[in-house]
Amino acid sequence: MKSMRGVKVGAIIIALVASFMVGRLSAKLPSLQPMIAGLPVGESTSRVGILPNTTPIEYMDEAFRCIKRHAYDKSIKDRDLIYGAIRGMLTALNDRYARFLSPEEQREFEIQTEGEFEGIGAELAHIPDPFTNRYSITIVTVFPGQPAHKAGLQPMDKIKAIDGKPTDKMSLNEAVKLIRGPKGTTVVLTIERPGVEHPFNVTLVRERIKVPTLKSTIIETDFGKVGYIHLLDFSRLADKELAERLQNFRRENICGLILDLRDNPGGLLESAVAVASRFVKGGPVVIVRDRYGNEDVHEARPENYINLGVPILVLVNHLSASASEIVAGAIKDRKVGKVVGEKTFGKGSVQTAIPLNHGGSIILTTHRYLTPSRYDITEKQGIEPDVEIKFEDIELARIWKERAKEHMKAEQFDDALLCLKRALQLNSKDEELRKLWDEAWNGWGQRRAAGKPVEKDYELQQCLELLREEVKRR
Repeated sequence: MKSMRGVKVGAIIIALVASFMVGRLSAKLPSLQPMIAGLPVGESTSRVGILPNTTPIEYMDEAFRCIKRHAYDKSIKDRDLIYGAIRGMLTALNDRYARFLSPEEQREFEIQTEGEFEGIGAELAHIPDPFTNRYSITIVTVFPGQPAHKAGLQPMDKIKAIDGKPTDKMSLNEAVKLIRGPKGTTVVLTIERPGVEHPFNVTLVRERIKVPTLKSTIIETDFGKVGYIHLLDFSRLADKELAERLQNFRRENICGLILDLRDNPGGLLESAVAVASRFVKGGPVVIVRDRYGNEDVHEARPENYINLGVPILVLVNHLSASASEIVAGAIKDRKVGKVVGEKTFGKGSVQTAIPLNHGGSIILTTHRYLTPSRYDITEKQGIEPDVEIKFEDIELARIWKERAKEHMKAEQFDDALLCLKRALQLNSKDEELRKLWDEAWNGWGQRRAAGKPVEKDYELQQCLELLREEVKRR
């Protein structure tokens, strides 16, 4: 499986040294010697390189045994040392996307790429309290029609307990593991909600959850109906859902389409090719090059093509990455639409997830990709838009409470939270700030779940103006 996000691992442990040799003791440590700054006096602690007759595995094994024999923390598990060693080896690579997935993390990764799981239908995050700086397991998105939505849970609800178990010391993964479970079983969440005096319990029945991959609507304008699709990621389900929406738009006789890839971090390479094929009739959509210089040209899939016969604009920003850049680059180079917005992220590399025999995987960058015109996205640090749209400046870190109120009136909750954070740093005892913070968080969560209204989406409005001119020229 090739993934724009993830990768797998093949080698075992060739450099435990990379993780653990900083400040190491020498190979033979005397059992009793005077200690200065943690090192025994009279024993050399520096040896240059690995001894000539020592293999890397032997050297690593020696370091492992040294840690087990002499580390003050006797509770550390062998598994954690090995995981740390693998992660240490990956830091030696000049690969910012390389990472190790434990068996538990591997299962979560597979769920994300598949786009389906059994649970309650809510997205969680670890969010700090502005006054105590303690993190809380918090609901940030509730998927429509799913158990969490049916039970009345809301964005920014804090989960204080799961089946009676307090969450204050739980990691996010631990909380997710407890909340997920077989379809038809129940889970009880203890919820703390802004504006509600006491925490309350909510019982939910788990269901099969399909994670939304896109949001869509038809925007009525004075020049006709405009189809709008905000593609959130490139999971296995993305292309199927996109095709359904495009067919619906064709039946509605739209006069133009906006494909919104803003903030889309990418996903599966296969999904990117499938999505691009909805707009590109034939020919190359992306060129994938391996470390030996061999190239594999991925052609558009003719059976996927949907001929809308209308102008197409692809809206991007600096967080449109990887698979998003494949699609934007294909549409731009093949001249089936225009890319508008700002320069994209610049991640023109493919990661491959390589499974380990004993569980988990290593994610490594294994290929680079080029657009059909052989434009190197990594080297050029992103795709240049055909039409640049200046995004609004949100750097308001030094503006405090009164400015935050102005942003809240305009429903600009992101900016309001930035201002309130600065205000709280200056005056943490202001009771009004506490109330404003709760209101802004709640508003941000509601807006994130519902999406920005069309009339208040600055970049989308610019797209509509450009599309107006495209339609008039037809």
